Amino acid sequence: MTTWGLGALIAGVVWSIVAYNMSTCALIDQRCVENIFLIAARENHIRYGAFLIFLGVIFTALGIIRSVYKKRTTKTD
Repeated sequence: MTTWGLGALIAGVVWSIVAYNMSTCALIDQRCVENIFLIAARENHIRYGAFLIFLGVIFTALGIIRSVYKKRTTKTD
């Protein structure tokens, strides 16, 4: 579970960085005009990246908690 969490975390960070670099301008007559649809697409991609980051943090935390719990319960004294 920790591996999946770290993978989702890394994918979310990369996805968010790429989304922040998306252009929201459309060139019309050599001028940059803000395009609402490109802005909406950028926002959606940022949300997808944030969701992956959230899932990555949750999965990683649960995996760490699970491994600590497993070590405590299997410890023989």
